Amino acid sequence: MSREQLTLLRAGFTKTFQPHLGESKRWSAFAFIADILIARSFSQPTMMVETGCARQENNWNGDGQSTIVWSWLAAQLGGLIYSVDINTANVATARALAPSARITVGDSVEYLRGFADASSISLLYLDSFDYKPGSLNAAEHHLRELQVIYDRLPQDCLIAVDDCITPTEGKGALVRQWLEERGNLPVLEGYVTVWLK
Repeated sequence: MSREQLTLLRAGFTKTFQPHLGESKRWSAFAFIADILIARSFSQPTMMVETGCARQENNWNGDGQSTIVWSWLAAQLGGLIYSVDINTANVATARALAPSARITVGDSVEYLRGFADASSISLLYLDSFDYKPGSLNAAEHHLRELQVIYDRLPQDCLIAVDDCITPTEGKGALVRQWLEERGNLPVLEGYVTVWLK
C-alpha cells in the first residue's frame, strides 16, 4: 500500500464517520485508533477484537457503533474484525449491520481466554458490560477481560476501553490501575481511553 493510498484511507475514514461521530465523545479516540491502524497496515496485517457489539442501528451517540466502524476499517485494510456479545439479539443486530464481522454469542472473558490468535491482535476494544454509576461491576469485568489475554497480546497492541468517565470512574478504572502498576500509562485520555502494550 502506497503513502498516497494511506492518505486516501484516512480521508475515507473521516468522510464516512465524522458526520455521525464528529461531535461525539468517542470521535477523537476512534480517529486516533484508525490513524495508527492505517499507518501500520503498510507493514503488518490488521486484526481487531472487540467485546460488546453494536446493538441498535444508527445509535452513533449512544453506543458509538464500534462494530460498524471497525468492520469498515478491516474491510479497507484487508483485515479481520472479531466481536463477542452475550446477548443473542445484540449479535443478530450487529451481524445485520456489519456482515463481514465475525461475531460470536458468548461470555467475553471466556471468549478472550480461548482466543487462539491473540498474538496477531492489532486492537483490543473492551466495551461489553454496561456501566452503572457507583458500581465497580463493569470495571471488574473489563479488567478480567484484559487479564485473560494480556500476556498473549503482541507488543504495541492497542488496548482501548469505552465509557471511561474519569480516571477513577467508568469501565476503564481498574484496567488503568492494573496497567499503571506495570508502568503502562494511556497514550490517549478520554471517554475512550487507549493504551499501547
